Amino acid sequence: MDENGFAYESVKIQTLDGELRYIVSGDKQAQPIVFLHGITEYAKSFLPVMKLMPKSFYCVAVDLRGRGESFKPEEGYTLRDYTNDLLAVMNSLSGHAQRPILVGHSLSGRIAAAFAAEHPQLISAMVLIDPPISGPGRRPFPPPLSRFTGPKEAIEAGDMEAFAAFYANTKMDVSLKAEELRACAMPAIVQSYRSMNVEPFHSHYRRITTRALLLAAELSPLITNEELYELRQMNAYVKVKRLPGIGHEIYKEDPKLFVSEVLYFLDV
Repeated sequence: MDENGFAYESVKIQTLDGELRYIVSGDKQAQPIVFLHGITEYAKSFLPVMKLMPKSFYCVAVDLRGRGESFKPEEGYTLRDYTNDLLAVMNSLSGHAQRPILVGHSLSGRIAAAFAAEHPQLISAMVLIDPPISGPGRRPFPPPLSRFTGPKEAIEAGDMEAFAAFYANTKMDVSLKAEELRACAMPAIVQSYRSMNVEPFHSHYRRITTRALLLAAELSPLITNEELYELRQMNAYVKVKRLPGIGHEIYKEDPKLFVSEVLYFLDV
């Protein structure tokens, strides 16, 4: 496949529950770096980042279940469901000499943390991009559910004016966001959102023993300064960094900055 002069391949694998799809670019013998998107995104959201990555990496961007060209069940959007899918992805990459690096944005920051806590021997490093840290005993996930379902409903109704209004005060590329949402199933949005208030983050985060970087966006409401301090004290394996002047969609707002932060962390 080719998009704006950038070539990538599409790969499909069978999991316990259905067919999962991911896209790849780079040297197939190089170290894999696996990108996982947020609640209403898909694998192609990472194409600008994949274009900037050095050739020394084999880039893999996954369509989470319920998104893109992966299977879309009516039920099954818990952390366990997602980590089981990720285990299948890692199994498909097990022939590489170097263990993969795992990168998760937002919802997938939670997925990545849970996976690393459960399977630390399967990855070599990890980057968490502004993950929601809500859960039992913690403050609720800040945005309301309608912030995610509203744009999806507007897209399905063909009301592009109402859809665009949701992103009027952001740096979001509205046309690209529309493509993402068209490829996202409503049950995936609703059930993933609800899980962020009833499934833990900190319990998994504390168990991380893989070298990790957590990037918190200054203009995002997901992690306060007090919460960031707690995360910094909670796990010495995780380097915590606040990025000034940028919103939740760090890797979309400034792909070059994001890639430079990742490569610096990886000492590339």
